[in-house]
Amino acid sequence: MCERAAAAFPGTRCVGVDLLPASGWRRFAVGEVNAFGDLLPRLTGLPGGGAEGLDTYAAQVAALFPRTPCDASPTSTTSTTSTARTTGTSTA
Repeated sequence: MCERAAAAFPGTRCVGVDLLPASGWRRFAVGEVNAFGDLLPRLTGLPGGGAEGLDTYAAQVAALFPRTPCDASPTSTTSTTSTARTTGTSTA
């Protein structure tokens, strides 16, 4: 159900879908679809995933501007600084 709701926004790299269960957990409804799912403060991507250590905003930027091997080249004219922050939040 969440994937169908997200499909209503083609070209969007990430959405947060609020799923509302009915009593008995047999029926569900989509409450809303958010651009970032940012009502989960300080929650970062799971270890081993493409957004590991990134919050929802940083994951969006990383998806739009993927790093390439030449980004780390000493002859590059631009530099990028990244700061990872751990929060102790776990979904396990």
